[in-house]
Amino acid sequence: MDKILVDKDMVLGLVSKYNSLVDSHNRVVGYLLAYKDKVKSDMIQMSNHINELEAYQEELHDVIESLQADIETLEDNEEELNDTIEGLNNIIEELCENIGDHEIIESVLNKNGYEVETEVVVEVADLVDFETSLMDILKQILEEAHSEINNQSESGNQDSKKESSENLDISEEELLLKISSLLKKYN
Repeated sequence: MDKILVDKDMVLGLVSKYNSLVDSHNRVVGYLLAYKDKVKSDMIQMSNHINELEAYQEELHDVIESLQADIETLEDNEEELNDTIEGLNNIIEELCENIGDHEIIESVLNKNGYEVETEVVVEVADLVDFETSLMDILKQILEEAHSEINNQSESGNQDSKKESSENLDISEEELLLKISSLLKKYN
């Protein structure tokens, strides 16, 4: 059998190349393992995001359902409110027609579910009467004052001016007396 002569330098060169290939292989494997870990981490992160999005989607769906229920409730409340307003308008019309009659006012309020004592109704009606009386007095005084001013502008002498201003002063005193007596009456 023939013997193969192996050169020592050649063997060392082959070993060096083999070691270099092993190092390259190890580096490539290291890169691949690192990339695999990164991909795995990214997938876990993406899976978490997907779970969060699904949870948000469910929450959003619940919110939409709740809003739809609220809208339906608001529509029902709007109808009820419109009916109530219409009922109150009818009551007000009826009360305005019978403002002086205590029994009718009380009957109208009780019929519509508002329990009101007779004394309260009487007091309200008295206040309305008081306001009307006060307005009548003020109108009368204004008319008198207007009349006095017209008389004053028509007559040119000083005496009539003094007399009309005295009449105006008396009217003011009368007004104060009338208001005072009315306040005592309704206080």
